[in-house]
Amino acid sequence: MGLDNLNNLIDSLERFDAHEELRVIVENNTDAIAELQKQQMADGVDSDGNDTQLKDNGAWNFGYRPFTIKQKEKYGSGLGAVTDRVTGYMTGELYDKLAVKMTGDEFAQTSGVQYFSDLLSRTGGQWMGLNLQSRIYFGEEVTLPQFAKVLEEKTGLVL
Repeated sequence: MGLDNLNNLIDSLERFDAHEELRVIVENNTDAIAELQKQQMADGVDSDGNDTQLKDNGAWNFGYRPFTIKQKEKYGSGLGAVTDRVTGYMTGELYDKLAVKMTGDEFAQTSGVQYFSDLLSRTGGQWMGLNLQSRIYFGEEVTLPQFAKVLEEKTGLVL
């Protein structure tokens, strides 16, 4: 590599803002984050990797109330009829309106359903958020390939 090429590489690396590139990658892939969140919810798992619990009259438990089980068995279909784990799914509206909002370097999952805040208070703050398995998947399957591409485009370096 000649000195001109080395100087060009150094210049491109100095201009390359890895932090900003990663932020843009996350912002451009919020749909993938939302899908991973929906899968966790459907699996009945929270962001800590534990079974989703519901707070009921001040006590935590791992299942639905008997009334909810009857309603889900009677009116639910597909995931809406599942009662062996807490999914937060009955009609699909919660999942359909699930979105990821970016604020600076942070992202948070939210849903446009009117009962979302009540559901969060019953499931705890750990219900929303990607667990380790989902974060690893997002990093390996989404972030790393896109970061490698932009790094190569902007610096010529190949990961």
